[in-house]
Amino acid sequence: MGWLFGGRRPNEMRDQLRVMISSAIENPILANGRFAPRDGLAAIWTVETLEAFFQSYKLSFPPASIRKIRSNFLQTISILIYINWDGWARFNEMFFLYQGPETTRDRTDRRIRHYDIQTLTREDFLGPEAGGPFLDTRSIFCPIDIEEGSVSTWDDGWRLPFLAAKSERRGGGGSGKVTKEVIAARHYCSKSGITTTEVEVARKEFNSKIDFDRERLNLAKLAKCIAQHKHVALPIATITVGHQHNMLFPLAQMDLEKFLQGHLQPPEMCDMNDLLDEVTNVVDALDHLHNRLGVSIHGYHMDLKPANILVYPDSELTERPGVGKWKITDFGLSIITPAGRRGSGDGLARDRVTETKTHLRRMHGTYQAPEVCSGPGLSRRSDVWSFGCILVRVLAFKLDGVDGLRALDDLRRKADDTIGYCDNDYFARGDPPVLNPHIENWINGLAHRSREDCPEEFLNGCVKLLLSILKIDKNARPSASEVKEELGSLKALLNVHQRPASPSEPSSEEGSSESFPPSTQPSTLYGNSLDLAFSTERLVQAIKNNDLSGIEQMCCRGTRKRRSCSVPT
Repeated sequence: MGWLFGGRRPNEMRDQLRVMISSAIENPILANGRFAPRDGLAAIWTVETLEAFFQSYKLSFPPASIRKIRSNFLQTISILIYINWDGWARFNEMFFLYQGPETTRDRTDRRIRHYDIQTLTREDFLGPEAGGPFLDTRSIFCPIDIEEGSVSTWDDGWRLPFLAAKSERRGGGGSGKVTKEVIAARHYCSKSGITTTEVEVARKEFNSKIDFDRERLNLAKLAKCIAQHKHVALPIATITVGHQHNMLFPLAQMDLEKFLQGHLQPPEMCDMNDLLDEVTNVVDALDHLHNRLGVSIHGYHMDLKPANILVYPDSELTERPGVGKWKITDFGLSIITPAGRRGSGDGLARDRVTETKTHLRRMHGTYQAPEVCSGPGLSRRSDVWSFGCILVRVLAFKLDGVDGLRALDDLRRKADDTIGYCDNDYFARGDPPVLNPHIENWINGLAHRSREDCPEEFLNGCVKLLLSILKIDKNARPSASEVKEELGSLKALLNVHQRPASPSEPSSEEGSSESFPPSTQPSTLYGNSLDLAFSTERLVQAIKNNDLSGIEQMCCRGTRKRRSCSVPT
């Protein structure tokens, strides 16, 4: 690009560069969003342009110095051009060769955010005429660089490096809004280094500092735990700019609510095995939150619903269409704390329980357990109820399709006589509360269905599991760990029906009996090679998730089974 400036006077070159730099500023309509991406500045300041520009001021830099200027001073010289600074004859001593006290050793781009007005307006620096404009303009040319895993606070006026033209609203609620944002190239630094391409992220912007602090502290506690769960969505960065509070997350394809509307795959393209895998992953993440955060640490999500389960792309390439990878998010109402006195919310510190109960009672919600608004108080079983409500809808999505699920959702709002409508669509209703009769009828009706891809034993198992999860008495519900075990059993039942018979197994035409020997009867625990395969899969999964209790459980299970085996005589 240096040929553009051939023979031009310094002022003419500076004016042309100012026009080019102004054109490189993104989001020119948004006053507080305007910024110049680093890549845009690098495209202007080529080696040839830098050489031609400095030569016009009779400054000669060797090639190595030009490369150093291009690496470390592009934002600085762009600001100086933009504010019409005319002290270029002193650039070498004032910036390039400057060596100050140890805390301000250089004046490279990394020092821009640390300058104050007193420093900039000193006579031996930019002086009062240029110091003020430099301070006012620096946020445009020095947007925030986002680092993976960082927690940072910036004064009002600093700019996030988001490309406004690519921003999309993704959702929102009482605590704030969620948008898709695109970080400009070279303004995001992952664990492996600066990314040279644009990066898509999900941005959660909070309405209040109280909501932001509550979720930030909960996520910080999760991040500090010894074991992390890959189905819990953690932020990649937390950024406060003035009174604007943001969390950035990896960008999901959609939430589970949109998935259940068929936006990823139609139900007939979703394999029941894959759906069971993902609901198992979700309840395993709940079990991790409840029991595996550390010694004497209890966690409770307290706001589990499809909108708070994110669907991410499946990185494993398979022959059939996938259902994505599901992760739990939104821990703003969660309780993660060392166990308090028993009786104060299933071991939680009393003040934390009271605060969360107040929020939940004020919000109510379709998926909240009946004890949230009245009854003996919160517990881990409250999350299990919420999971059960979600599981009903996932199964309805697969078995009845999008229209069938929509009809069930509408039926949930109707009165018991199906003529009038209730005030809400909760899964529990009445005082004292009972399970919504339309949901109960749908669950019981599963046992009378006939589907080629779902054996009777599987559907009967679904009925038993759903009714156990959706018990009004929280103490009668299974734990998340027990639900995980039962889902594994259901998957085994499903695959007993689907797997082809081996040559050693007698076929029905050969007069085989429909009954199973006691040791091989499908139940919660399965025998023979199927049980071994299932147990091995569960053990591998527990090892991957660093699930110490799961590893111990599977090992103890194997020991018990070996002891119970009799040697044939």
